[in-house]
Amino acid sequence: ALNKGRLRSNEGFSEGGAGPEVAIVDLLLRNTDDASTTDSTQALSKDYFSSLPAHDTMAKVQSLLLRGRREEAVLTALTGKQYGLAMIIASACDRHVFQLAARTYASEAMTTGCPLQTFSMLLTGADASNGLWKGAENESDEQHPTYLESTWRQHLSTILSNRIAGWDRLVRSLGDELRSMGCIPAAHACYMVCGVQITSVQKLTGSRRLVLLGCEVPPNSLPSSLQTPESLRSYQRSEAWEWAKRCGNPQAAVPALQLFKLTYANLLVDWGYETVGLEYVRSIRECTGLAKDVGNNSYPTGFAENLDVLEDRVCVSLGVEPPVTKIPKSKKKFIIPNVVSKAFTTIQQ
Repeated sequence: ALNKGRLRSNEGFSEGGAGPEVAIVDLLLRNTDDASTTDSTQALSKDYFSSLPAHDTMAKVQSLLLRGRREEAVLTALTGKQYGLAMIIASACDRHVFQLAARTYASEAMTTGCPLQTFSMLLTGADASNGLWKGAENESDEQHPTYLESTWRQHLSTILSNRIAGWDRLVRSLGDELRSMGCIPAAHACYMVCGVQITSVQKLTGSRRLVLLGCEVPPNSLPSSLQTPESLRSYQRSEAWEWAKRCGNPQAAVPALQLFKLTYANLLVDWGYETVGLEYVRSIRECTGLAKDVGNNSYPTGFAENLDVLEDRVCVSLGVEPPVTKIPKSKKKFIIPNVVSKAFTTIQQ
């Protein structure tokens, strides 16, 4: 009567609800003095679960399912380490419940840090905050760096071969872990494939994942950043990466690299490679769009001026005219030739 003769509803069973299904289930499971109901349930539990290792868990899960309490049944199955049963039930729940079941299985039943677990975590949308990259549990902290150093390629290959939403976040976390261990080349390889851009050396440490490929550059160390063989090789790698990008798109330049490129050009000129240094100056102008004597707010104060000074210095030394750079019309009336250019003109006369 309460449900006006209906025996089912559009919403289906919902514990605590007022649908006809709830009343029917309550009627079917109502405790009565009739011993047959209790005997039947006990017999069912004994016949089907008594021979199983986790018969208690199975019985609890079944009793929860009788009332439609699927999420509680999933948690009970996971607590009893019945992962397969938990995922079967979770498939009838919301997506986040299934992900929880799969993630719990991957973290508890698989070897921590193996590529298979990486793949499983990728599918469940997990991150690395639960120690995904820490290596197998039977390895000590002293062995941890060696473990990930020897397996990061397999982890990265697994993720790249099975890309789904969130793959780049997982690769970035792998790079962060490798970087914290001091494995800078491996970390930078991860950063490159997941799209981390080269950033300015002047940015805060937390946002400077990638400055030069293959080495760490201390903050605000630009004047002395190319004084070691390692840093020079890293700069050359970074420049080669920019060159490869520009082969596909001539407009693709790495703004943060131009500061290093100017430092490198100065070094070349100091070492006597003035012609090559002048080519770098022209490359910087092409990549930055900086016309001669015209500044750009995208670059640090003095960058454009230092570029002009180096260009004038090299042109005077080589005895060549400074190249004529196209100046925006709005800028022309404000241009004042610098002192070095005037000196060059005087020498030519």
